[in-house]
This record gives sequence, structure tokens and C-alpha cells, in this order.
Amino acid sequence: MSFDNDPVTTFIARQKTTHEIVGWATHSAHYTGSFGPTGVLKSIRGGGIGGLLLRWCLYDIKSTFAKDTMTIMWVSGDTAKFYSKATGAVISQSFWVMTKRV
Repeated sequence: MSFDNDPVTTFIARQKTTHEIVGWATHSAHYTGSFGPTGVLKSIRGGGIGGLLLRWCLYDIKSTFAKDTMTIMWVSGDTAKFYSKATGAVISQSFWVMTKRV
């Protein structure tokens, strides 16, 4: 869906020598200011690629759409810690999945 946007709202990271895709981050695919999906190869996680892609998305949202906020949905566990560390993000809403055994 992000490739239908003009301009395209997906950033792709490639390995410098082999040009293999090692990560990507998308924003504004569902609605302006939304973030995701995103991913980085497990073998290189922790090297700063994900944070860099996230910051490119933040910059693009701010400069292209003149928005100062971004919504990242369905975040849990270590992912929430990553967003907080990479950008200073805060959790503004929490939803708990409730189940009942019948």
C-alpha cells in the first residue's frame, strides 16, 4: 500500500557490497502518520539499522505531511523498549486482550 503513495513511504536498507535487502520501514500505509510494518534481518539486529529507518520515517512524516506525531500500533514487550530508546516515544494507550474459557 505504501508504494501506491506519492511519494512512496517505504524506506529500504541494503547491504553495501551485496545490495541484499537487510531492512525496511514503512509509514502512512494505512493512514497518514501511522508506522509499520518494519523489519530488520535477525542476524544484524542491534546494529542501529532499525533505529535509522525509524528516524527516516519520522523525518519524512514531519517534512512531507507536516505532522508532529506518529502512531505505532500493536507494540509489546521489547519492541516498546526499542521505540522508547530510539526516539523517546511514550506509551499513550494500552489495550489488554481478554479471554474467557468456556
